[in-house]
Amino acid sequence: MRDWDVKINRGILTGCNEAFIITDDKRNEILANCTTAEERKRTAELIRPILRGRDIKRYGYEFDNLYLIATHNGYTDNNRTVIPHVNVEEFPAVKAHLDEF
Repeated sequence: MRDWDVKINRGILTGCNEAFIITDDKRNEILANCTTAEERKRTAELIRPILRGRDIKRYGYEFDNLYLIATHNGYTDNNRTVIPHVNVEEFPAVKAHLDEF
């Protein structure tokens, strides 16, 4: 692998799958709780479709209508931001959902 310039990471670690991996219905509920169209758009960008290992088949996949609330505490590499920090306070509908956990 050292000849391929490959960097292996661990994947997604939520610590609480029940809070961060949500159904299509919960996604729609969170988006409906947004107060403005701008907030709804930003929140929709934060909630992304997710495939789990069991959803991957030999020649394709079966999407199980699950989504990941993709908050991130940020990542920098060589003093440049690769992934920006997501402040959940800027997403009230998502914060209200996460506060339940």
